[in-house]
Amino acid sequence: MVAPDSNNSGMVMGRRGISVAFLVLAIGAFLDLNTYLSALSIILSIIAIVLLIAYRKSFSGRQRRAVYGSIVLYIVISFIVIGGLVAVTFTFIKSLLTEGFSVVIPAQYVNNVFNQIFPLLILNAAASDGLCYYLLVMRLLHRVDHAIYIGALVVSVTLRLLVLVLTHQGSLPIPQQVSGYLSVIRTDFYNPYEAILSISASLILGLLLLYVSIQISRGKVLDQ
Repeated sequence: MVAPDSNNSGMVMGRRGISVAFLVLAIGAFLDLNTYLSALSIILSIIAIVLLIAYRKSFSGRQRRAVYGSIVLYIVISFIVIGGLVAVTFTFIKSLLTEGFSVVIPAQYVNNVFNQIFPLLILNAAASDGLCYYLLVMRLLHRVDHAIYIGALVVSVTLRLLVLVLTHQGSLPIPQQVSGYLSVIRTDFYNPYEAILSISASLILGLLLLYVSIQISRGKVLDQ
């Protein structure tokens, strides 16, 4: 028979482990500002996943299923995105070698590569940065906190998608009038504030995950 103190100690350790996992995810979100730092963010996400699985017994049954669903979806999306990026990279290198490699890469080459990986980036922002992070906490927060989390997460994902759409130089399957509005925004407003939009999206997501980490550390994980 396990002593009550032992059970309580295990719960505290589990809560701390889960809190640290969300803290690691928050740090990864804060760092996810460009392509180079995204690699570090992925490594931190893997560390967080390991922690969540290691302390899975601290979740209730419904919480555990939601967390597992988020992890599985994240892994699937990551494989799709990474596979697509690798394929586009090889195609890009092959075209450079075929047409004659130069130290100075034409801007059109860069735009073409971005346009090819654009659907993958949209998928990553909408599913990985959006749906996955929602599934991860959908059973962990009170109703009010839950609503605030969803609202802020939608804003963060919308900013990420807006940055991607405004960076895209090719045609989009959207009405011509909407495309015209985007062109005006891109010309008059986007370029001076591009960094601010990207940083804002990362900061919002990071702050959300940090808040969840604090709530968990205070014993706010709910058995719903």
